[in-house]
Amino acid sequence: MANPVPSPDPLARREPEAVVPTTTVPTTTVASTAIAGVPSAASSAALRVPRAALASGRRWRQAARWIGLGLFALGSALLGFVFVQALRGFQEFQRPDYLSQQFNRTAGDTWQSMVQAAVGVLASQVLSVLYLLLLGFLASAIASKGIQFFAASEAVIDEAVASVE
Repeated sequence: MANPVPSPDPLARREPEAVVPTTTVPTTTVASTAIAGVPSAASSAALRVPRAALASGRRWRQAARWIGLGLFALGSALLGFVFVQALRGFQEFQRPDYLSQQFNRTAGDTWQSMVQAAVGVLASQVLSVLYLLLLGFLASAIASKGIQFFAASEAVIDEAVASVE
């Protein structure tokens, strides 16, 4: 019988094996498959867009920019109007007798008419504040949509023109 090879002692200290880096990595080539109706990477790189489509895209891009700027200007003007109205409202409250004048105009001689006048004056002030809040929110939303329309005009119109063959 042959001498069996002694098994290494698991507790014995061994030198680490040298790791030699390989310079080549095994690669595989994948055959490209064409899907009907979908251009491949090679054909999309050479995508040609007709001049009429480019001119149309340029016109739409310019129109979208002007519409976006117009919406932004409208929203900004409405925000200016809201700030002017709020300034006037705060200036009215600076007058010491503003609320008492409003109350005296509508109040009568009975308790019922005085309570009704107080509720009416306070309700009108609360409604004017709510009106300014709503108008301010709408104005900022319009201005925001104008900015978004202006910014999106470039990408959306380029995508629409590039899809034309």
